[in-house]
Amino acid sequence: MEQIVSSLLPAMPAFANGRYVILGTSMGAWVGYELCQKLSNLKIRLPEALLVCASSSPHNKVEEYKFANLRGAALLSELSRLSPELIGAPESAELVEMMLPVLEADFGLCERWQPDLRSKLTLPIFGFSGDKDTFVTRSEMERWSLATEDKYELNDISGTHFFVDDPPAALYARLAEIFGDLPSRRYVR
Repeated sequence: MEQIVSSLLPAMPAFANGRYVILGTSMGAWVGYELCQKLSNLKIRLPEALLVCASSSPHNKVEEYKFANLRGAALLSELSRLSPELIGAPESAELVEMMLPVLEADFGLCERWQPDLRSKLTLPIFGFSGDKDTFVTRSEMERWSLATEDKYELNDISGTHFFVDDPPAALYARLAEIFGDLPSRRYVR
């Protein structure tokens, strides 16, 4: 995780003079969380908000990571059970087999990541939970409230874990409302 966040940091000064948000989906929400923590620690201007889609809270990761030690067929079996659309139709078996090393690397990164929960973010977090998501439950997303001193709001969106692949119009409408209501972020305290 440190390597991913470190690779993003050089681009962040480009946002220092404007308004921006960080949006992360699934594992990307953890990357966004970690990036916000790093920006805060380095006293770099924070985004207006962190938006997290279909991702369990870092607090859930610390207490119980549901993919620990899963590799190969065991990982595919669990992913297929929780999110059949991820694995796809039987004719996509060859593609899944080719993607297995990438999936194992992604889940391995998540398994090794140890979030620092001692300090909370000082920016609002807006969560988006797919109402048909069997991969990340609404209650797992509710715990993002523990990651901020500021406001947390959870929004229900029509769709599965992959609702961002084909976002409903309601998501765009809600994002427009959020962006319109966000005060300009001040510099880190």
